[in-house]
Amino acid sequence: MSKMDISVITVVLNDVVGLKQTIDSIRVQKEVLIEHIIVDGGSSDGSQFLASKHSDVEVPSKSDGGIYRGMQRGAELATSDLIMFVNSSDRLEESNNLSNAIKQMLREKSKWGFGPILEDTLRSTLRLSGGLGEVSLKAIAYRNTFVPFPVVLINREEFFQIGGFSFDYRIAGDFDLIVRLAQKSVPARWTYPLVRFAAGGISYTKPVTAWKEEHLIRVNNLKLNAFQRQISVLILIKRILRWIAGKALDSFQKIGVLGSTHWRDKL
Repeated sequence: MSKMDISVITVVLNDVVGLKQTIDSIRVQKEVLIEHIIVDGGSSDGSQFLASKHSDVEVPSKSDGGIYRGMQRGAELATSDLIMFVNSSDRLEESNNLSNAIKQMLREKSKWGFGPILEDTLRSTLRLSGGLGEVSLKAIAYRNTFVPFPVVLINREEFFQIGGFSFDYRIAGDFDLIVRLAQKSVPARWTYPLVRFAAGGISYTKPVTAWKEEHLIRVNNLKLNAFQRQISVLILIKRILRWIAGKALDSFQKIGVLGSTHWRDKL
């Protein structure tokens, strides 16, 4: 890996406004050659036309039967040494952050890397999250270290060597890929966000399902014994209980008991 180029893969389905924001954020990047591959999943709102117009690679618009199949289709068309997945409505941050991250990966000869992410929350606030903690396999697999997938840069050859996306998971397929990457090598890590992420996807609407898939991913990839499986189940239960508690606090927030600043933004 010796070039300042990257293939950015964007999957879209009926999100013409968000897709334009993503395209505009990619156009302003400096010091890096971006191959933008836009995979439309059979849109009917104009996204198909916009994708066809701005994708650097011709990608037929069709239903893929799942977001990870669409991402995989885009990755198979990529030609750059590095790939990343920036979906519709997500935006690359600043104009030099991406080139700086690529330079770091080149220096460290890393196969993948990550950092924090900026999140446009459902509360109309902006929050920096992820990117902190140990970079060990255990820390990543047990979510002690949160690796935000939209900011992950991956060596394309490494991506295919570990098998790309697994289609066994509907929501947590990106987490499965991250765990398998962490099994192979230690990532590079930077302290600035590459992407501004629009919250509200399926992992937000069906978090318990996502966490159950994460448990299965740990079991399947780490070959957990009976005791370790119980530990993973306890982690799952803890996350569910915290989620229930958070929903209760949200209810108190709505009636003004917890003040004007949302309790989640105080964390």
